[in-house]
Amino acid sequence: MTLVGGTFFYEAFLSNNFSTYSIKGALSDIADEVVAVPLKHTQGYKIKNARHVRQLGNSLFLVSNDALYRFSIEGEFLGRVTDPDVIKVGGYIIDSSFRQLIVLGNQDDIHYYSFDGELLETKKLKSDLPHQRVQTASMYGENIWTTEERLSLDTDTQTVTSEYVAVKYDKSFNQIESRSIRSADLGREQDLSLSFHPELAIHPDTGQLYVYSPSFNPENLLRDTLYLHKNRSRIAAIGNAILSYPIRMGRRFWISSYNTDEQKGGLFCYDTKRRNCWQLANGLEDNFYNTGEVTAFQPMDIYNNNYYYFKSGNEVKKAFPEATSDSLILFIVKVKA
Repeated sequence: MTLVGGTFFYEAFLSNNFSTYSIKGALSDIADEVVAVPLKHTQGYKIKNARHVRQLGNSLFLVSNDALYRFSIEGEFLGRVTDPDVIKVGGYIIDSSFRQLIVLGNQDDIHYYSFDGELLETKKLKSDLPHQRVQTASMYGENIWTTEERLSLDTDTQTVTSEYVAVKYDKSFNQIESRSIRSADLGREQDLSLSFHPELAIHPDTGQLYVYSPSFNPENLLRDTLYLHKNRSRIAAIGNAILSYPIRMGRRFWISSYNTDEQKGGLFCYDTKRRNCWQLANGLEDNFYNTGEVTAFQPMDIYNNNYYYFKSGNEVKKAFPEATSDSLILFIVKVKA
């Protein structure tokens, strides 16, 4: 491995593992379509930052300032679902069959809301928190999967150890099973504690459960992808464990995206169909709306078919002259098949 212009360039590239390797790219390289949704302010609520965007039909849900909001697919404000003075939203799940929102709140609180913001039920997880920390939650089929960190204290040595687990619940949060989370074999030493919180994902072709946990060391991504490209059979479970990978594996594109703060991010893409690779410190150029570079994507579903990102009104003034300085524009990226 040699360092060229701040980018890690591997000799393995020279042996035709990739058709192309680029440090620059455009959104059209990976996306068939990008849909812009300007979020409209109303009733005194201003959305200046957001996360956990999910779509069901013509409704969009997102979390901003610890509260869950609902918008239409056109960006019209449909209501605030939760009150941040009552519950600080850590995550949520859309239960489409019962048209309800299952919201993870303060520590181990679970809240059930209607789409219109009516509180239907509140309960607590049967756990020994704070020794068990729920980090993320996802709906898969008719069950809820969480990723959790379990802490244990060795009273003899007074040392605390942690274990990461994926836990399967029914919709009433009765536990069905629990599996340990292990770092995948990528031909090098790695540590889950040196990664972001793991999030459940599903390989779209095999249906294999795994977790995505971006590494704090993004320079390893190209090397890891080369290793996985050669050893595809490793994308599987080991015994009852669920494996953790630093990339999200879609049907065609493998993507790793992370933000450590507002100014710093990283983006890595691998096209499994054409074997093209992009390692981008400054992101992909938006050649759909010409709003500059996109440094980080977040998935809208566990199959990694669609991603999203945000831009502020100041960043998109040319493309959206009606946007105010405190506006927020949501962009939905429909990845190429």
